[in-house]
Amino acid sequence: MKLDTETRQQQIIQAAILLIHHGGIQNLTTKNIAAEVGISEQAIYRHFDNKQAILAAIINYFVTCCGGMLDEVSGIEDPLLQIRRFMEIHIESFANDPAFATIVFSEEIFQHDSPLALRVNQLLDNHVQHITTLVTKAQAAGETSNEYSAGDLAFMIIGSLRFLITVSRLSVDSFDMKERGRSLIETIMATLKQEQEAA
Repeated sequence: MKLDTETRQQQIIQAAILLIHHGGIQNLTTKNIAAEVGISEQAIYRHFDNKQAILAAIINYFVTCCGGMLDEVSGIEDPLLQIRRFMEIHIESFANDPAFATIVFSEEIFQHDSPLALRVNQLLDNHVQHITTLVTKAQAAGETSNEYSAGDLAFMIIGSLRFLITVSRLSVDSFDMKERGRSLIETIMATLKQEQEAA
């Protein structure tokens, strides 16, 4: 059965993500993609000019997914609740799709391609800016202390998520990301509230 162009491109993108997740960027070859999808190498070039084009499509995919996550929390009025939900959504997404997390927090994959590296940096920066804005709103509302930089607190939150992903990826034993993530969220939220109580 011949698939439409969009469906086949999504298959190629998903195959590329899984290959990188399981074997690193060196595992991403047209031969491996073709084997994963079940098509010829030549068929891949009907959809993408080269490997860089596939990586660019992967980034576009993540930009769309991450944008959807931000949209999902944007309707929550309370900034601290929005921060909580932001973390919950990301941890749930990463736990359900570990390959997704591998790409998002593996900037070394794109570091030798300046345009792609810039897009990844912009994606991460958008997340930091979003959290910074929420912390600033929480500080203005008296929900958390303004003693500390909102930007620094945003880095702390994003950095904690990133480290959680790293530990999960490197863990040789079973690692329950959702359970550990819930504990992390409670600690971060309690810390933000305690800062206000101490102020």
